[in-house]
Amino acid sequence: MAHECMITNRDSAANDDCMVAVFGPLRVVKATRFITKGDDRIETYRMLGFDPHAIWVWVNHSDPVFRRNRGQLLDSFPILVPIFSHHLLKEALWVRDIEISIDRGNPLIETVARVAHVRPASVKFLAHQHPSDVGFEWMTSAMAVLRAVNILPECARPKSANEWTQMRAFWDLADQDGTTYGDLYLGPRMMPVFIRDYVFSQLCRNGYSKRAAARLNEMTGGNKNVIFNARDYFDFVSGWANCFSMREKYSFTVPKLSPAFLMRYSLSELIRQSEKWHVEIVKHGSENVEKDEPNEKSPLSSWPPLLQDSLEANGLRAISLVCANDLIVEGARLSHCVGMYANSCVAGTSHIISIRDEAGISLSTAEIVLEMSEQRYWQAKVIQHRGMMDEVPSPACTAMLEQVVAKIDSPAMQAWLIDIQATHTQRSAEISKLLAAAEDESMVIKDIIMQAVLPDYDEAIEWLCRERKARDLE
Repeated sequence: MAHECMITNRDSAANDDCMVAVFGPLRVVKATRFITKGDDRIETYRMLGFDPHAIWVWVNHSDPVFRRNRGQLLDSFPILVPIFSHHLLKEALWVRDIEISIDRGNPLIETVARVAHVRPASVKFLAHQHPSDVGFEWMTSAMAVLRAVNILPECARPKSANEWTQMRAFWDLADQDGTTYGDLYLGPRMMPVFIRDYVFSQLCRNGYSKRAAARLNEMTGGNKNVIFNARDYFDFVSGWANCFSMREKYSFTVPKLSPAFLMRYSLSELIRQSEKWHVEIVKHGSENVEKDEPNEKSPLSSWPPLLQDSLEANGLRAISLVCANDLIVEGARLSHCVGMYANSCVAGTSHIISIRDEAGISLSTAEIVLEMSEQRYWQAKVIQHRGMMDEVPSPACTAMLEQVVAKIDSPAMQAWLIDIQATHTQRSAEISKLLAAAEDESMVIKDIIMQAVLPDYDEAIEWLCRERKARDLE
């Protein structure tokens, strides 16, 4: 007769043997001592910045079987331990799935590989990695570190604390997702971004030595942020390649086509293309500033401002940009690509804030989205904040943006935010039709830009046609 899936203690004393039922017949489990708060392993977490008490409580479960299995995890997989005690992550389904497997004594490597959708060999690599080598930033994003290791071949994986730190910098430069607790709560449901995986892999394959750092410095002209800034170019190419395929009457069924197109080029060539693209976007935006006046009756001509009135403090002023021309002018002033965000603003998926000085000179630009909180009110999330030529904004601009976010999140703004969302909902169907019609016109400009950016435009078009046809037949 099968026993219930539960464990019962004869005595909770740490030094007593216990008779338990663990998915089978009753058996004796030898006593497992409690781990003290002064244990060197717990102290390691304290020094890294984790809450040692929360970890100590999790490991010292009252049940002797759970306590034994969790103690073994502390020795064999110490970098995973903090996720089970973190107040945000511990209730995530993927974390609970792994925790249950640990408590049952199931094979851990197979379980983590299944839950994280990575190879068992990638999980095995992380076994016995010391927390002080891996570091706080990687350990607070367990799903990210699993995915990062899974992307890399064995020869490109880190072998020291310094290499783990450099790998994390490469991860951020490639703009990988899943680096915050909020994103990690979704766990393996996060979709991979193949071109960014490629960039990350290329950075790590280049190596972590001083010579590799010198090559990277030469490749980026001393500004590694050009790699991070390339993500806008990748998004542009994705839209261009997909629209091209639809224009050529191929079905829109292969999301991996655009990344595969970009992965035809080396990392250094992608950086060159991105820098050229940023120049072309600004140039074509500037040429259109004084052209056709928008139709004031068209829902594409403007959108509701996130800030009803400008916000002023410390000699700076924050204003909402509310039409395509506003975005084009802003992009021309700061030499970045905000001009291409008109469709997102019209659809209500993005809101653009310009931070300016007292003379009205643009200093930085921020993209903000509105998200519904667990308490059911709208709140602001900053997606990106850029200064001149995509550089990091000044501390004064950053402080000003923090005031903008605080104002948006204030209770007094909720009624206005609800009105904004309602407006976008009411006109969403009409806007979708208009944007679809406008896409044909924008494709002409996109083609002109890509002709200037790609070193092999004609061959690239042939590749797109050939691949689309081949994949549609699969």
